[in-house]
This record gives sequence, C-alpha cells and structure tokens, in this order.
Amino acid sequence: MGVVSWWRQRSKPVSASAAGPRLRPAELAIERYHQQGADPASAREGALSQLAGLRRELSTDRGWDAIVRMARQAGDPWNADDWPLGFDALVCAAPLCADVSFECARCPVGQQQQGQSCAHPESAFGRIGVLVRQGRRDAVLQQITRIEEILDRPAAR
Repeated sequence: MGVVSWWRQRSKPVSASAAGPRLRPAELAIERYHQQGADPASAREGALSQLAGLRRELSTDRGWDAIVRMARQAGDPWNADDWPLGFDALVCAAPLCADVSFECARCPVGQQQQGQSCAHPESAFGRIGVLVRQGRRDAVLQQITRIEEILDRPAAR
C-alpha cells in the first residue's frame, strides 16, 4: 500500500465531531488544491488547512514528539520524507507552491520575504522546521499564527 492510500485510509473520520483538518501529504494537498479550482483562493485555503492540520498534530504530546523526531532525523528539509513518513514544514506550503509553479516571488508569502524560498531556514515556513528541530513547541505555534496572519492580509487574497 502506498503512502497516499495508507493516509487516506488512516484519516477517515471516526465521527462527525473529529477535531479539524488533518495534515495531508503534499500530493494530496496539491490534489485538493486542483479539485477546489487551482486558483490563488484555493491555494490560500489549502495552506491554511495544512497549517490547521499541523496545529492539530502539535496539540498532543504524541504528535509533537513524532514531528520532532522526524524533523531531527531528516536534518535538512530537502532530505525529509513526505508526511506522514517524515516531516518537512514545506508540506504546509505545497498548495501555495503549486499555485505559483514554485516561483516564490509570485507567492503571497514569498512576496513578504522578498521572493525568498520557504525552504530557507529564516523564511516563514522554513522557520517552522528550525523551531521543530529545536523542540520549541510554543514558538512553532506562534510561527503558524504569523503565517496565518500573512495569508489573511488582503494582498494574499
């Protein structure tokens, strides 16, 4: 069974009261972006959904510990496996990246960081990876909030 089919099976809601979105593998986040219109609005919503899924994973000690372990094992985000086998904060940016064909200067987040790639450790999403590897859960949650604020600005809509 492939990662995507395993994830689809794993993430079926147990009940209607399941708490919020789940963090999706990049392939599924991009697939969802295409299903919802493949436009800037669906990219923004997709990224917000991914961030909410990450926040959900961080809400439990088990989820937090797993993400820290995965991020530390990979070291360099370019070597990380896709979620759920590994963690790279860029999985949260996948819908945005797809929308701008990986041209960071066209992305609403990239524009806030002078076109710098989100893979850079001092960028909005890259900073999440750094903070996770440092084991700074509260700082990760604050960084997620900062990115959500960037995506809520009128220029990002």
